[in-house]
Amino acid sequence: LLGAGRAAEAIAPLERAVKLDPSDPSARRALAEARLATGQPSAARAELDVVLLGDPRDAAALRALSAAWLAEGQPHEARLAADRAVAAAPRDPAALVADARAAAAEGDAATARSLAARALRVGARGADRHDARRLAAGRPARSR
Repeated sequence: LLGAGRAAEAIAPLERAVKLDPSDPSARRALAEARLATGQPSAARAELDVVLLGDPRDAAALRALSAAWLAEGQPHEARLAADRAVAAAPRDPAALVADARAAAAEGDAATARSLAARALRVGARGADRHDARRLAAGRPARSR
């Protein structure tokens, strides 16, 4: 459901999955993504905090945490999370784009361009590729 753009419908089954196995990081990450997609960044952060307690270097959780902080208008916190994602996975194009988005939101255009260019070199795809191209050219990313 989440992959099909039906995040609101995905929440209940994902909540059940988390309840059945609270230690499953993939279910919690998916629930966080669904919450973020439905405009619940604080609830998303709560799920991601649990994932990161188990694995502080979970790059996917850190990327999502960065997006949640951006959704809450907290670019500095978003940048901290994205920097951690890049430290955990330096060749992950999605982590690099997350960091570029956060840098741009913080007003650091030069760093945003550099990170976006790196993301393109290592194979950013889809919406990340689109945003990386925009950021590398000094234009704003689309809103997420």
